Amino acid sequence: MTTLRRRLRHTRLGLQALLATAVILAALVVGIMQLAVLPWLAAHPERISAFLGERLHRPVRIDQVEARWERNGPLLDLHGVHIGEDRPAQPALVIARAALKINFLSFAHRNTRWNEFRLDGLDLNLQRDADGHWSLSGLAPGDASENADQRALFGLGALVLRDLTVSVNDAGSGRQFRFGTDELRLVNFGDEHRIAARVRCLQTQSAPIDTVVEYDSATDNGTAYFGGNSLDLAAILHGYPVFGTNVVRGNGRAQVWGQWRAGDVTSARIEVSLNDLVVEAQTPIELDDKRGVVPRINFNTVAFGARWLRGDQGWSADIADLRLERQQIALPAAAAHIQKKGAGDDAAGAGYVVKLWNVDVSAPASLAMLAEDVPPAWRHWLYSGNPEGSVRMASLRWAGRDDVDVQADLDGIAWRAMDKLPGVSGLRGALTGDEQALALELPAHGSFSVDVPRIFRKRFDFTEFAGTLAVYAGDTGWRLETDSLLFEGAGFGGELRGALEFPDAGGRPSIDSSRSGARPA
Repeated sequence: MTTLRRRLRHTRLGLQALLATAVILAALVVGIMQLAVLPWLAAHPERISAFLGERLHRPVRIDQVEARWERNGPLLDLHGVHIGEDRPAQPALVIARAALKINFLSFAHRNTRWNEFRLDGLDLNLQRDADGHWSLSGLAPGDASENADQRALFGLGALVLRDLTVSVNDAGSGRQFRFGTDELRLVNFGDEHRIAARVRCLQTQSAPIDTVVEYDSATDNGTAYFGGNSLDLAAILHGYPVFGTNVVRGNGRAQVWGQWRAGDVTSARIEVSLNDLVVEAQTPIELDDKRGVVPRINFNTVAFGARWLRGDQGWSADIADLRLERQQIALPAAAAHIQKKGAGDDAAGAGYVVKLWNVDVSAPASLAMLAEDVPPAWRHWLYSGNPEGSVRMASLRWAGRDDVDVQADLDGIAWRAMDKLPGVSGLRGALTGDEQALALELPAHGSFSVDVPRIFRKRFDFTEFAGTLAVYAGDTGWRLETDSLLFEGAGFGGELRGALEFPDAGGRPSIDSSRSGARPA
């Protein structure tokens, strides 16, 4: 046997002996714990009370302790845990039954600490009163006090809530939600805290929502994540309104990331992919004195990513890769950017910037039709007029009524006639404007139709409708003007120059027009 082999053999034998000694010592320690330490702890609950009180920085009293050994360490069942001092204005937190787990193998697992405080079967109530104040009850038997020192549990290494149920009651809206989780784990590393749970809506059969929150109590900074797959959005919302509408049906994936600094939200990100989304109005649209309708819209697919960021002088929001499918027709991917500039005392630079790309007009118009905050007359027109078309590109800068810029590239804009408002179809052109005037440049070789059923029995169909239209405020009223508008239809055509002026005082508009190159029917 060579020298190297002898050394390897001696090393192997030494490691085996060391391992065997460690196993024997571990078994000896476990035996001593089971035979001596655990019974001693059960007979001296004041020792455990001192251990918990040192970590919670509050007085702790335990009525009774039962101890047993598990594969990774002792488990102490605690009966009658009193945290804090009994005071008239701030009663002590009383927990009927809890457990303290000592985990010697915590270093090998994530989201665990060597000491865990466990609570089973809690039924908490989170209530919002009519004034908007929130209160939590249910930790102590029969308590309904928002003054109980419920933050005391955050001073432990880890807090584990099993079979937890939370009821959320909103007195203002009368809504109630019930959520549950098999295990909610709060892990504390000094001032840093991490919460992890899979939350279910107990009123529905929707898939669970993954929840992760990381929080620094010293700086009031943190991050949060909520999300899940195969979520039933309508079941989770349970009739709760969203922007004045009700979600009737919709399932898919939804994920939300958030971040806050010093108590203020600084960023948020959303990714959504939903199928068969049906949204319904909360309030009906009155068509006339005797008829009303509660409209609903359906999207086969809704998918997008969104981001919101807070800056030093405002905030910005972006929607990217917005994909909609309605009536089995997939719309082009759209995008949007909104920025608010100016904050605090910086009134000079305050304003908004909005940019849009490939936005289908029918989708936002339909959603606006459902919202109860939109004026009834507008909702009626959005329902009956059914506007459609697309905005290929648009930009708006708004810094007040006296400082506005707008640009838009319109394609296929149309709406049906309703009451005195004429209907149009095939409107295409470039829109530009500021606080003083708007101009619409209609390209050549563009078909266009106008329908005025209260005046003309037939719709006017133009095979050519090109030129420039301008709208601006004159001395006595608003003025619609064109230097040259070429039009061509079946049996008629020509070039139109002139203006229509709508007086501020009301009455019929005045006409100043000329028609050249006319070709009558």
